[in-house]
Amino acid sequence: LRESPIPERVIRPAHRTVAIPEAASVMESKGSEVPLRRRGFISGVVLGRAGEPVQNATCSLLRGRAPLGLDSLIADPVESGRGASVETSVFSDASGRFQLEAPPGRWLLRVEATGSRRFEEDHLRAGDFRWVRLEPAAELFVRVLDGSGGPIRGARVELLFNEYSPSHLALAHAETGPGGSANLAVPSGSWWTLAVRHPDHRPHFEPLSIPSENARAERTILLSPGVRVFGSVSLMGTASPPAGTRVAFDSILCFKESMEVACAADGSFSTGHVFSVDQVLEVAAVAPGFGEVRKELDLAGSGAEATSEVEVHLSLERRDRSAHGRVVDSAGSPVARVSVFLKPLLSLPAETETEIPADLDRQAALEVQDAPQESYQAQWRCVTRSDENGSFRVEGLDDRRPYSLLLVSPRHANVRLWIEAADSPRDVDLGTVIVRAGGRIHGVVRTRDGSSVVGLTVSTIWLDRVTLRAGTTFKSQRPSALTGSFETTTNLDGQFVFEPLPEGEFFLMVAAQEFGPFSVHAGEDRGPEVLEIERDPRLDETRAAAISGRVVGSDGKPVEDCFVQLFRQASRAATPDLLAATLVDAEGEFELAAVPPGPYLFRAVDIADGFLEATLRFEEIADWHSEDIVLVPNPDRAPRLNGRVLGQSGEGLASMKVTLHVSPTVTACTCVSRTRTTDSAGTFDFGPLATGAHRITAVDPEGRFRPLDRFPVHPGDIIELVLEE
Repeated sequence: LRESPIPERVIRPAHRTVAIPEAASVMESKGSEVPLRRRGFISGVVLGRAGEPVQNATCSLLRGRAPLGLDSLIADPVESGRGASVETSVFSDASGRFQLEAPPGRWLLRVEATGSRRFEEDHLRAGDFRWVRLEPAAELFVRVLDGSGGPIRGARVELLFNEYSPSHLALAHAETGPGGSANLAVPSGSWWTLAVRHPDHRPHFEPLSIPSENARAERTILLSPGVRVFGSVSLMGTASPPAGTRVAFDSILCFKESMEVACAADGSFSTGHVFSVDQVLEVAAVAPGFGEVRKELDLAGSGAEATSEVEVHLSLERRDRSAHGRVVDSAGSPVARVSVFLKPLLSLPAETETEIPADLDRQAALEVQDAPQESYQAQWRCVTRSDENGSFRVEGLDDRRPYSLLLVSPRHANVRLWIEAADSPRDVDLGTVIVRAGGRIHGVVRTRDGSSVVGLTVSTIWLDRVTLRAGTTFKSQRPSALTGSFETTTNLDGQFVFEPLPEGEFFLMVAAQEFGPFSVHAGEDRGPEVLEIERDPRLDETRAAAISGRVVGSDGKPVEDCFVQLFRQASRAATPDLLAATLVDAEGEFELAAVPPGPYLFRAVDIADGFLEATLRFEEIADWHSEDIVLVPNPDRAPRLNGRVLGQSGEGLASMKVTLHVSPTVTACTCVSRTRTTDSAGTFDFGPLATGAHRITAVDPEGRFRPLDRFPVHPGDIIELVLEE
């Protein structure tokens, strides 16, 4: 990328809006100064849709996986036993709180309660804290039929954020039975993507929306057959291939998934009718002791029709080439369980030296074209993992093709290696590969009205700055890390995480807007970052209308600490759906996006508890009147919430960032936070605060002390937070 000023289209995170509380690295129990990172717990609070605590919810931990930051680029094979059994389980208490012992590693949190849809979140580790929002259970009944109307058994039905989401991130999944039907417990009130796959039919994707007032929805899906690919793999064109020969198919249509089929003893193979006629495939034969053989297959160019069959033959002719190496960290210690991904290339980028003319009298930026030339169809494939000594070996390479290797560790930045095309050596020594601590960026995507955006893709652009001066020489080199786009998807709270990232500067892109740049150093946890967009780009622009106003006290002065929300409430007895929420500005003014239909419920609550809550109901957007919302003074105002941040020897710590996460019982959401900086004596003061079980986190911006997390805290508590180095 050229070095240039930040583009004008870069939208910086808004200072007024504060992120939903992110998982903290440590947490402190009330009255204890021992961080949970050392005690090994995952904890949190279970809430209902309206923000009320949920008691006796079953909270369980199952083996999880690391996020890797590459979920939509590569597919790390599922670890054996992952998610197979519950490791530990507890019930939430009267305040909705739970605490689960979590040994080192990644964990999947599962929360279940009667009448609610099961909640699951992966990638967690000891010390994480989660607000768990349970949605009312809605039943989705899916019937899958073939072209003649007959039921299809064994179809996998998934609820995804979008059609590019990998299967392991599905919100719900099931398999059709003998009658071609499947039942899924799904969230209502939001739209998703329904995906249906079967080994002998083309995959099907369609948008799915279930109104919140519906407890059941039905869909009938017709699957159509596609193109079948069949053929044979031979040895030297005549003999049968060795045992264990398989054929892999790579494609980029819709979802990025590869498919493998095993060859029979005579070398024959066949797929189901799963491909579309307009696809371009890369077909690879892989056999023990032989270099892989690849062939590009253009189904449209082959004259295939929608339900036809295409034949392809592959011949194994050359002995394989291998490569080996050893992975260590920056301290020289071996790193085990590093996933090694392989991708064949058409050619490697050249390493060149470029002379800059001596008469160049200004700073210049040179666009570096150092990306490998690769097939659009070839995908990363996990081929091995490093052992306890950090050693790994890759076999089955074709000596006529160059390859790219990608080493991915849950705790380290990825590293990219290159293997040249050559007849010798037959076993390439890649040497000692150093993987450095990976950085992390996390945060939340919100709209201007304060609503979290669910299931939206967030991607990164790695900014590689190159500055040239007159009379210098620039040498272009092959990148040592994957410099393309990392991608992830926001969860049910609108949160996202990239981990681990290589050291450098990144733009974050969401909804065609750029945020940043953000500098990430090795081992750094950057965030939470707030990415504020104008609106959810997937919503119909013509449906939303703005309602605005001003919140004041009885004296006519603005109420600066007021939080306003707009709900849709079909009846007074029904649980309302939150449509939009925001903090008022310094003048008490607000603007919310109202999406038809009504009726609507407007709520204004003073977080500082100086005024009583006010609510307004109106049927249509046209019924809204923009005159001032007047709040009545609260005669029983809650006490202040303040305290000190101390070092281990009792001294006050200045310039610490203390964040108050306001209780969902006050705001009916987990989206209101405010931050204070401690003074020279280490004190902080959030002033009067509405009654509730709040949460406080303390962080040292310079990283000298471990962050600390405490829940619950109440107005009037004497709060002392002791930070450890």
